[in-house]
Amino acid sequence: MKQGLASLIKRYFPISNKWFYEEVERRRRAEELQRGEVRAVSAKMDALAKAVASLDARSAAAAKALGAFPESAAASLKAVENKVNNIRGVLDRMEDRQRYIAHLMEAKAGAAPLDALRLYFIEVTYKREFSFGSWPRRLHCCVMAESEGHRGWGEACIPPGNYTSEEAVEITSRSFAPWHGVSLDEARFLVEARRGRTRDRILEALDFALVDVAARRKGVSALSFLGAVSKGTPDYAVPPLRCILQKDPAKAAELARDAAGSHLKIKLFGDNVHDYTLVKAVRAAIGRDCFLVGDVNMGYTPLAGCEADLARALSNLRDAGLSACEDPAELSWQGLESLQKALPDLAIIPDEPMRPAYKLAATIKPVQGHIYNLHPNCMGSVSSTVALAKRINAAGAGVMIGDSSLIGPGCCAWQQIACAVKARWCEALEKPEESSAFTDAIIRNPVETLPDGRRRLARNTKGFGLEVDLDRLAANSFAVIDV
Repeated sequence: MKQGLASLIKRYFPISNKWFYEEVERRRRAEELQRGEVRAVSAKMDALAKAVASLDARSAAAAKALGAFPESAAASLKAVENKVNNIRGVLDRMEDRQRYIAHLMEAKAGAAPLDALRLYFIEVTYKREFSFGSWPRRLHCCVMAESEGHRGWGEACIPPGNYTSEEAVEITSRSFAPWHGVSLDEARFLVEARRGRTRDRILEALDFALVDVAARRKGVSALSFLGAVSKGTPDYAVPPLRCILQKDPAKAAELARDAAGSHLKIKLFGDNVHDYTLVKAVRAAIGRDCFLVGDVNMGYTPLAGCEADLARALSNLRDAGLSACEDPAELSWQGLESLQKALPDLAIIPDEPMRPAYKLAATIKPVQGHIYNLHPNCMGSVSSTVALAKRINAAGAGVMIGDSSLIGPGCCAWQQIACAVKARWCEALEKPEESSAFTDAIIRNPVETLPDGRRRLARNTKGFGLEVDLDRLAANSFAVIDV
């Protein structure tokens, strides 16, 4: 099932490069108006700051004679200075954005080309169990971006929904229509411009692929390109984490005995008595050294209205042997912080509130004791994910890399991100028992598996460093679409 996307675009999404330039021109005009308004406000604030400073100086001189400094005048000055600095920061960001838009308007002729954007769809028929139900099948869209011989890779997991695999291929392919016929710079700009209009999993897969190919063009690693490392390769080896979904405590304990390493996750179900029995059985099977995570998927939300009841339920799980609890209930950020303070020896792992990364990267207020889940297929932006992780680490909290049933290039890329940001563990692992369609086509993978299972970047690479046999991958794919 190989076809060009041109027919799909013509039929379902009749656009051209004209849309891109109309969008850029619209943004340019809007930002020009904003720039004028901000400059006017900035000028007024400068004048006000000078006036207040003058008044404050006179007040300070008078107060000095009285032996007391007028704190109210100093506070007023400080408040004005803060407002001025905030306005100037907005202006600086606007000017940076304006320069970038001008660059796109002027440099199309000399821009790096995006010679190919190809989608390799892999159908996985392995039944995957979740606490909310099961997936009898799913699709993975492996995105390959190519520019002058340099190839980059990304991956999106497409849940089954109510569509056949053929319908899912067609619907997903249409999501990539805005990237038809654009340059590499335009494609990267569109990843940001399309936020809120294109699904985050599509934006994320594209962002990984485009960052990968842009870094290869510059001859640097993707981690250096993203600012995740200053130079060379990270020397940190990230522990893997496997997940068990089994409601029966005896069967869960048996599976845990084989799957446990330094870390293990089990699914919990929101019934405190049953969850206590489950955790206790698994802990007895794996010993005390394994870090045991329980993922409740908001299962204790009915207790969210009473903090004491929720804390008591989780303390029962801690006493049974749980080390950390992921998404215990639907809580505000303040509620999660309060719960962490009530249970300092049980790490709380926010997951659902972390999506997408670009909405939180500049605003999150990390809580010590939390371990934040950076969940593949949900972040929407690899650069924002790195920025978010750095902000969390700087505050003394922890990060982990989740999973989205990945089986393709996403595993390699996310494992490298995990090493760069020193994630506590990484769940995005290859799953040969579910599908080897992509891994069988890998020629070279820069990530190595150590004897104890930890993943480490073995050598410095260009981009994310994955090399793939395209013919073999095409033969293993359910469908191949050229955008």
